[in-house]
Amino acid sequence: EMLQEVVPMLKQQLAKCTLDRNYVQLERDTIQTFYDITRNEVKEIEEQVVAKDREMELLEDNHRVEVRVYLQKVKHLEYEHSNNLKAIGVEGDGLTADEGEQHDARSSELAKTKKALTLELAERQWSNAEEVKQMRQQHAKNSQKMREGFEKNLGELRERQHERLEQLERDLELRRKVHIHEIEERKNLHINDLMM
Repeated sequence: EMLQEVVPMLKQQLAKCTLDRNYVQLERDTIQTFYDITRNEVKEIEEQVVAKDREMELLEDNHRVEVRVYLQKVKHLEYEHSNNLKAIGVEGDGLTADEGEQHDARSSELAKTKKALTLELAERQWSNAEEVKQMRQQHAKNSQKMREGFEKNLGELRERQHERLEQLERDLELRRKVHIHEIEERKNLHINDLMM
């Protein structure tokens, strides 16, 4: 009879402990979900950083293409100028004074054009180099800030989750001890009643 009375009480305690264990498991699953979300956000930021790096590489490639185009223009003008000089040299004896003046004007114009293109190329190179430098610096600052922010948030989240989990474990342990103590008290009382 004593065992029959104790069994329902123990079953009730077991059900309560099982409920508490399920609650702690649910809390752990929630914490894991928060951790996975944060890890995915960090991964997305890293992918954005890689995309920015690719964008910088593309910008540098475009800059190199522009430099090659300007160099080709300069070479073409030099070639044209050289050909004109050769043609003038071959036909020089047959040219009139007006044709000589036109040649000088053409040579002067070609020289001015070449100088202007050379200056424009130098300015474009300097401007592009400064733009690339500033974009890299800004990109590095933004990436560092994003990394620091996410690392800080991730650390705080982990700390809060760890503290919450420890508190849950302490609460569950305390409940377990209280339940065991209550069971022992009821058992002792029941034994005392039986002995009387």
